Amino acid sequence: MSQYLADLIVIYATNAYAKPDGLVDELQGATPDINNGHGGFFTWLVPRWTETPSKAITSLSILISDSEHRNYNDMALNLPKGHRYVIPERDGDKPITKVGLYRTPDEHTSEEIEARIRESGYTNYTTDINKNRGGDYLYLVWAY
Repeated sequence: MSQYLADLIVIYATNAYAKPDGLVDELQGATPDINNGHGGFFTWLVPRWTETPSKAITSLSILISDSEHRNYNDMALNLPKGHRYVIPERDGDKPITKVGLYRTPDEHTSEEIEARIRESGYTNYTTDINKNRGGDYLYLVWAY
């Protein structure tokens, strides 16, 4: 039976050894800690899966805001330079079957990002999670 992405849970910890099992991995083996290099909590994403396509997420986006959005968990909890949220969408016809992170120290064009993520079987990506806060470029990536 196929598995489809139903939710992405934001997990916080004060120690790296508390890293949860089954988290969203970085596709090149780099750290999957969303806040790596920014201080604050260690922050990871953990997928929840469903066998029901109609309950699945069909697209993902990143919201960076100066104000708090209580319907979502802030990936940059207690850090300066904006709140950061994963926004799931469930209005498409293709459910997500694979999710990961792509971290790079270098800025790339959209064509370069697409080429790099396709090497690992991904087809789509969000805007840079670290936009306006420096450090690595970090993208949430997925495939159908």
